[in-house]
Amino acid sequence: MPFKTLLALIIAGEFASALSGSMLYNALGKLFAIYGDPVHVGWLFTSFALASAGSAVLISRLGDLYGRARMFKLMLLTLLIGSTISALATDLDVIIVGRAIQGLAVAILPLGFGLLREHVHDSRDLNLGVGLLGGTYSLSTGIGFIISGFVIDNLGWQHIFTVGAIAAALALVLTVWLLPESAQSARTGKIDFVGALVVIPIVALLLTFNIAKAHGWSDPRTVGLIVFAMAVLAAWAVYELRHPDPLVDLRLLANPTIAMVNGAIFFMSMGPVTYTQVVMPLIQQPVWTGVGFGISATIAGLVKLPTNLTSGLAAFAAGLLARRYSMRPAVILATVANFLAFVTLTLYHGSLVFVLAVCILLISPAATIMFACAPGMIMQSAPPERTSEVTGLSSVMRALAQAIGAQMISVTLASSAATNATGTSYPDAHAYMMTFAFLAAVSLLSMAIALFIPRQPMLEARTGDASAAAHEHA
Repeated sequence: MPFKTLLALIIAGEFASALSGSMLYNALGKLFAIYGDPVHVGWLFTSFALASAGSAVLISRLGDLYGRARMFKLMLLTLLIGSTISALATDLDVIIVGRAIQGLAVAILPLGFGLLREHVHDSRDLNLGVGLLGGTYSLSTGIGFIISGFVIDNLGWQHIFTVGAIAAALALVLTVWLLPESAQSARTGKIDFVGALVVIPIVALLLTFNIAKAHGWSDPRTVGLIVFAMAVLAAWAVYELRHPDPLVDLRLLANPTIAMVNGAIFFMSMGPVTYTQVVMPLIQQPVWTGVGFGISATIAGLVKLPTNLTSGLAAFAAGLLARRYSMRPAVILATVANFLAFVTLTLYHGSLVFVLAVCILLISPAATIMFACAPGMIMQSAPPERTSEVTGLSSVMRALAQAIGAQMISVTLASSAATNATGTSYPDAHAYMMTFAFLAAVSLLSMAIALFIPRQPMLEARTGDASAAAHEHA
C-alpha cells in the first residue's frame, strides 16, 4: 500500500493510544478533591503501567507470528473497549479496570514500527516513518493536555475517556477499511506466556500499601502478601532463566553494560519520568491548601507545552552529544540533572514559575536524553540477533518501574493532607515535600548506577534514537 497511507494509519493509532495514556494526568487535581485518597487514585496509573508491561513484548511477539496488522486492529479495539468502560463507569474500581485494558494498547507503537519495516522498503521512507511515528507520542501528549484541560473544565473529567474512545473508534474504522492483513510468520514454537505474569507478584507487592494503610505493616495479611509476592517473583525468575526462549530474558543482565543501563533506566522510570503525577495536581491545587497555585486544568495543559519543546530539543542535542563523545556521558548527565532538579524542588516549590522552570529546563530534557542514548548503549552491547530481546527486556523493566513509582508517589502524597470545612482533602506541603524527596532518592540511585556503566567505544548516533526519546517522555 502507499507509504503515506500506511504512515497515516499508524500515526492515527498511536495518536489515540498516546491520548489515552496522557490525558488523565491533567485530572489529578479533580480526582484528589472527589475521592480524597491519592493511593486509590494512583491505581489509575499503576494499572495502566502494569498492563503495558505485559503487553508491549507479548503482543509484539504475537504480531510477528500471527500478523502485525491483525494485532494492530485488535489493540485499537482493546483501547476502544477500555476507554468506553472508563467513560461509562461510576465506580472508581471499574474505571481502574478500564485503564488497565487501555494499558494493553501500548503495544500499538512496536506493532507500528513492525508494520513500517514490513511494508516500506525504501530506507529513506523507513527512516522518515520511524522519526514521525516516534515524534507522534510527544505531539499527542501536548495536544492531549490541552484537550483534557478544556474537557475537565467544561464537560467533566470523565469525558476525557469519551475523547479517547472517539479517537480509538476513528482509528479502528480507518485501519479495518484500509490496512491490509500481514502475512503470518513461518516461525513455530511456543510463546512464553508465563513471562507476562510478572505483573502478578508486582501487583501483590503494591497492594500491600493499601492493606498496610488499613491494618498496619505488622498485620499477618500484610506480611503474608509480601511473602507470597516474593515467592512468586522468585519462581517466575527461575522459570524465565530456564526457558529456552523467554519473554523476559533475564540472562541478558549478566552483561555489565546492559545491567547497569537498565538499572539506571529502572530508577529514572520509577520517579522522574512520572513527574507529571506530582506537578499537575500541585499547580492546580487550591491556594487555601498552602501549597497549590490554583490554576485551571485548561491553563495547566497550556503551561505543560514548553516541556514538549525542550524534550524535542534535548533529543536533537543528545544525538549530537552521543555522536561526538559517546553515549555514556550523556546518560550520566541526564541522571545528574534529575537529581539536582528534585533536590531543588524538595527544598523549594513555592513558586509556580520556579517549578515550571525546573520541569522545562532540567527534568523533561534529562529524561529525553536518557531515553535517546540508553537504547543505543544497550543494543551496542548485545549481539545483533538479540536486539528485540534486549530492547524488550528494557521495555518491561521500564513499565514495571513506572507502575511501582506511580504507587509510591500516591503513597507519599497521601502521607498528610489539608482539609477544608466541607471535608475536601488535598495533599499538604509536607506530603509534597516527601514526594519530591522520594523522587530525589530514586534519582540518586539512578545516578549512582549510571556512574558504574562501563566505558564503551564511540558509536555513531542513529536516527531512531532521537525519535525514541520523543515517544518515551513528553
